[in-house]
Amino acid sequence: ENSITEVAETSLEFEQKVATMRKSVIQYESREIPEYWLIAQEQSVVMVLTLKDGSYQKASFSGSVSLFLRHS
Repeated sequence: ENSITEVAETSLEFEQKVATMRKSVIQYESREIPEYWLIAQEQSVVMVLTLKDGSYQKASFSGSVSLFLRHS
């Protein structure tokens, strides 16, 4: 798998996904999923976890930040 993307439409749904994210991250790291994206539509927030040296590095973006995707 190249990446996993989860979308939360409401603030409550986003908070629930963040609360359970630790469990997902452990599973995704063990499966060596290179990227995990969590998008909060209502808050205009994107959280990107990128696998590096076996563990995820987190970056968060909000507001009107433009994200450019690179394809391998």
